[in-house]
Amino acid sequence: MTSKWNNLLFVNYAVEASLVIPLIPKGTELDLLDGSVFISLVGLRFVDTRVFGIPALLTRNFDEVNLRFYVKRHFGSQTREGVAFIGEIINSRMVTWIAKFLYGENYSARNISSQINEEDDVVTKVTYEIFMNGIRNEMSAIIQPDIGMPENMDLNRGLVEQYWGYSRTRKGKTIEYEVEHPRWPIYSASECSINFDFGALYGEEYGFLSDCEPTSIFYCPGSDIKVRLGRQIKEQP
Repeated sequence: MTSKWNNLLFVNYAVEASLVIPLIPKGTELDLLDGSVFISLVGLRFVDTRVFGIPALLTRNFDEVNLRFYVKRHFGSQTREGVAFIGEIINSRMVTWIAKFLYGENYSARNISSQINEEDDVVTKVTYEIFMNGIRNEMSAIIQPDIGMPENMDLNRGLVEQYWGYSRTRKGKTIEYEVEHPRWPIYSASECSINFDFGALYGEEYGFLSDCEPTSIFYCPGSDIKVRLGRQIKEQP
């Protein structure tokens, strides 16, 4: 699959490891960042999405808001740092089916939209909204591209520089896939508004995040990306 991932807004929370240990794909382990386990709420926009070079049917451009955590896999002398998804929400049932079939990801289709404000071709505000059961869930922030790098830059870079994805099949097997994209710049975000019913959207065990203060929030403009076809990893002896 190829696409452009644009206007990524990261909202990051340090959590107890016990929250995600049951979800760790076999053959991987938790990747601690700055000594802690992190969950990230990420909003982004897919543009010109293609599968095997063919434009995605009906929906090439769409929004996604996902909840992810961070894992790593030792492969020979390599350590592959990547993400595992708790849930991914988009507004296309067709793309949901394709993603589940090709990558085993936990996608669901909801009424989701975005609003990107610009001044002189520079993004100044990013908003993602999900409507569910008559309730509006929103994440938004003012983007500050000219006030220097965000705080916790080493941590934020670790959250962004992830080039592998891992998912679990219904039979408990692990699918690994590579994500290719250039190194993204990271910009500060301010006046952040996170009004999300995490429990309703991603599961009741995540409901407490609705009352938590994020550890960091930042913005990446994104780029062209390529997600290579997933493959099942072999069980370690």
